[in-house]
Amino acid sequence: MELKCYRHLDRLESLLTCYRVVAILLSKARTNLRAAQHAYEHSDFDSCVSRAYFVVFYIEIASLLKFTPWSDHENATEFDRRFQDT
Repeated sequence: MELKCYRHLDRLESLLTCYRVVAILLSKARTNLRAAQHAYEHSDFDSCVSRAYFVVFYIEIASLLKFTPWSDHENATEFDRRFQDT
């Protein structure tokens, strides 16, 4: 019974870590979105596109982490599978 409890604690710790990483990625996406908007307002379209790319990049990774109950290795494999054709 005690070992089962530790497995649940490990899973909970992994989930909390995952949500922290998701929060960091979404924060980076927001920062890049603001930078893209600023670049657009100043007609710096190359920088705008570059920052917009990173907005999508961070949101895609955050989405994979948040909405899939996979391990890190499975996340990497699924990410490769879904996005290698893009």
